[in-house]
Amino acid sequence: MAVDLQPGPQAPPDHLVKRTARVAVSVVNTIRVPHDRYKDETAAWFQTGSSMPAVVHDSQVKYFVDANAAFEEMVAAIRTANQPGHFIYMVNWFCDVDFNLLVNDNAINLRTLLTGASGQGVKIRALLWKGIIGMSQNEDAVHFLNSVKMQMTAQGPQWIPVDNPLKDAAAIWDARGNQNIGTVPFIGILPKHAGSQHQKFLCVFGEQGLVCFCGGIDFNPDRVTQFDKKGNQVTEHGAPLHDVHCRIIGPAAMELVNLFVKKWNDHSASAHINAKKGAPIVPPVPGKAGEQIVQVGRTLNRDAYKFAPGGERTGAALIAHAIANAKRFIYTEDQYFVGSPELLSALSTALGRIEHFTALVTYYRLTDLPECQFHRSLFIKRLKAVGGSKVRIFALWPPDAPAKAFKDGKVPHTYVHAKTWIVDDEFAVIGTLNSNRRSWSHDSEVCAGIYETSTDQVLHYRMAHWLRMNLWQEHLNMMSLPGSSAELADGVASGVHWLKPPPGARVRPYDENEDAWGANEHNLLWDEFADPD
Repeated sequence: MAVDLQPGPQAPPDHLVKRTARVAVSVVNTIRVPHDRYKDETAAWFQTGSSMPAVVHDSQVKYFVDANAAFEEMVAAIRTANQPGHFIYMVNWFCDVDFNLLVNDNAINLRTLLTGASGQGVKIRALLWKGIIGMSQNEDAVHFLNSVKMQMTAQGPQWIPVDNPLKDAAAIWDARGNQNIGTVPFIGILPKHAGSQHQKFLCVFGEQGLVCFCGGIDFNPDRVTQFDKKGNQVTEHGAPLHDVHCRIIGPAAMELVNLFVKKWNDHSASAHINAKKGAPIVPPVPGKAGEQIVQVGRTLNRDAYKFAPGGERTGAALIAHAIANAKRFIYTEDQYFVGSPELLSALSTALGRIEHFTALVTYYRLTDLPECQFHRSLFIKRLKAVGGSKVRIFALWPPDAPAKAFKDGKVPHTYVHAKTWIVDDEFAVIGTLNSNRRSWSHDSEVCAGIYETSTDQVLHYRMAHWLRMNLWQEHLNMMSLPGSSAELADGVASGVHWLKPPPGARVRPYDENEDAWGANEHNLLWDEFADPD
């Protein structure tokens, strides 16, 4: 299956730019949505300087809303790696190699794809999070990629090679970022500031060149619809999760390859693997692929990586800078939305000049974050104290979903896992940074900030504009409504559809006062484990 390398259309179709409106009795006119004249605000949208990553031009970014389309493109890319000299690099918080990646093909999973690639001499490397002490997250995937299995021997249980090992594959079970408090009586060793390898990106170099992906989507079965043995859909925690991911082709894709190589070579286990199987391949910088301009920001724990001894917070700086440049509106989707001091400061300043700030968040009972509602309530109330009615917070809650089923996580596709920002329909951020202290300063995170200049074509829409409209069409149940694209064209005017949702809209105003009790704002559980700085 070939990867689509062609840029998307720059001039939107008529149904996006035109709509009919009744202007008098029996009189209908055609309205054309106004468009931007040519302008280049690259210098305004990107923060530059010695501490920030490069701003890379001439790339193509394609976004994916939810996992089905993203997995289809990932499978297509992996299949292009089919000979020696090609590679597949994976960095994941969670990696399951055995669930079906394609809706209409039950035989395609990571195990089959990577086994096939290995048989053709492709170099496969993976950094998969181990979890905090006592966890075994990604154990099966790590052992599969390292071609070992547990077997009882005369000396006890030992890891031994499998009969048909992968040729040039290796995985590192990555626990960097965990710091131990020490030994606690009757408990043992506890992690302090438990750090997570939360980045999610894939780099493939194959017969069509370099193709990279990043965003919120892991190789996790909770991203797709699951069924039991009787064929009944199984829904837990609001799955399949709503998410946003992107594909990067062109010079900016090298930013993710270089990040992988740095992280891989920085790990203590890499020297042995490199000596035995060879170091990661670094391909030539790709040529021009599109019009998008990309900056890849990161969070790196200050104590986890030798190549970044003081840590790195360029992901947070990238987002904060975009918020500071907002003139009309800001839209975000986030899993936790409990904030950080830097985010509160940036949004509080922006609220003085923009028309609205709209956020879509996961209902607190569906999240895995302790004390989520207490801290989220504090953050939302602080924003509303500054912005009042400009601050609009919503949850994914279908109108026909019973409250108990929804709150128990039994309603499909209600968990918001996206970590996305869209500012003024000009600038988008797609990545793994949640709106909390942990993501902005502590864990291992990655995001892509994306901008493109407008053109002198009739109604040129930037990628950020398309993404925002597609997200709103899905959440507001407007995908099939005639003229809905034009109706949502203006990010300020169409905000009314959140305040007065159309029939079938899957959103509901979020109640920050519901069960908003908890511990003190600063306590050991929160500051050391749940949301460390």
